[in-house]
Amino acid sequence: MIPVILIHKGNSSYIFNTLYQLKQTNPLVHIYLLGTIESMVYKPHVEHMLIDSFSEEATQFAGLYKHYSTNSKSFELMCIQRWFVLKAFMIQKNIQRCLYLDSDVLVYDDVQRLSETYAHAGMTLCGISGHTNFIDKEVLVDFCGFVQDSYTDKNLLDQLEKHYTAFVAKHGAGGVSDMTLLSNYAENNPQKVENTYCYMGLPTFDPSLEVGEEYFEMEHGKKKVIFKDRIPYGLLKQGQKEVLFYTLHFQGAASKKVMRKYIPLKSFVFWIKCVTYTGIYYWQKLKNKVIQFTT
Repeated sequence: MIPVILIHKGNSSYIFNTLYQLKQTNPLVHIYLLGTIESMVYKPHVEHMLIDSFSEEATQFAGLYKHYSTNSKSFELMCIQRWFVLKAFMIQKNIQRCLYLDSDVLVYDDVQRLSETYAHAGMTLCGISGHTNFIDKEVLVDFCGFVQDSYTDKNLLDQLEKHYTAFVAKHGAGGVSDMTLLSNYAENNPQKVENTYCYMGLPTFDPSLEVGEEYFEMEHGKKKVIFKDRIPYGLLKQGQKEVLFYTLHFQGAASKKVMRKYIPLKSFVFWIKCVTYTGIYYWQKLKNKVIQFTT
């Protein structure tokens, strides 16, 4: 069975939701969380490893990185660096294939079965994002080389700068992100990468709960979702057809606040642990503020 790997710096109040739902649908899956000291509290649910142990190449890349985004440099850099961290981890642990999962994604299906469905693809993107990525080690190594080339080859770097200028002119904000690099890699390597987002009525992965208004019925700025047998379905505008979602992605602060609403089976133990982990999260925040204030 392929492992599931999450990479997350610090702690966030929603991480337990992701881990709980993943174990509900995949009780035997091995979950790795590459994180920091703050997230060691989730050790009962994952194999936790410190991200710094796998960050040598990611740190080296920081010296090459050029910031072409209105978003914060630290955020965009970390989003790219995580692929170098994942690469180092998979090489060290001799993992041939995994599901890389963002820490704000709820999974509703068997990841092993889904991996076999996309076994022909060395990498999967959902739309333009890698937040639910079935990825082979060899393809990840190749992608990381592509990223390095993008920042060392003058022609490729010029293309990133042009992309940034055009993107901001059109959208007013944003720019170059790891999604840009993933999309460029997919365009150059169509035989290796498959898009798992389908808006034509077939079962699909979710790019983001707040994305898809041109195809799906929306409610309060998010896809309208109904549950049947603990599985989420969206509703196509055309024909009102129900579409099964393998995952839901809670991108953005507003969506994360309602994650628990989309966990179909919430036991008494779930609520006890929610209170516990939420308390730990706020205690860590308070402790960090006190340390900052006193130093």
